[in-house]
Amino acid sequence: MGWVIICDDIRREENKLFSLIGVYERDFAFNHLPVLIPELCFSILLRGIKVKKFKWEITFKLPEAEPIILTRTELCPLNTMNLQLIGGISPIRITAEGAATFEVKFDNEKAPSLIRTFNIKCKKSRSKKKSKRQIPQPKK
Repeated sequence: MGWVIICDDIRREENKLFSLIGVYERDFAFNHLPVLIPELCFSILLRGIKVKKFKWEITFKLPEAEPIILTRTELCPLNTMNLQLIGGISPIRITAEGAATFEVKFDNEKAPSLIRTFNIKCKKSRSKKKSKRQIPQPKK
């Protein structure tokens, strides 16, 4: 049915193409936590649209935070089989490492049609491992 791309920014160029800036891959890695992201953008590409009007709901779940829920109704142009939905959530505060999900439901579905799972990771917490190596003391 489609897929979700999450990134830092989406720009519409003069040639009517979209540029996705700072695309997040499987995991979101930050130098430190908490972090405040000014805006988190998403691009949802849907294939095989067969309705003229539909409602979509996005639920963004982060570790140790209340879910962020966005709801919107879209009108599809006539004779459209593919549709791109673009939006953003601003600002986003990420406070903890762990599993996160970006879920998309259509027309009051009970289960999400699209799910993008990823992990929030902090680079600093990985590099603070204490060395077990003993430093030799100078002989007197």
